[in-house]
Amino acid sequence: MDVNSIVTKKDLNELWEKISKLFGQKTSNEATPEKKTSKRGYLRSRDVRTLLSVSDNRLRDMRNNREIPFTTVGKTYYYPEKEIHDMMDNNMRNPNA
Repeated sequence: MDVNSIVTKKDLNELWEKISKLFGQKTSNEATPEKKTSKRGYLRSRDVRTLLSVSDNRLRDMRNNREIPFTTVGKTYYYPEKEIHDMMDNNMRNPNA
């Protein structure tokens, strides 16, 4: 095996940093939390609770009162990510107003 063809972990990290800089992403070697969405952009209940800082009971009330869009598959609730973010943007308050 040719020594020039061996790629080390350091080489891969340097390449990753260069690629990340090109795309304006963080280059930290720390594990970044993965986005918990499917390809179609749906969040699960635990993700919405974290995003909105609400309890499980409050999220249930929001579903029951039709304050938040959702769908179910079996016993699992899914929330369209774009609509959740739009809802948050539409409820944005200006602290200086």
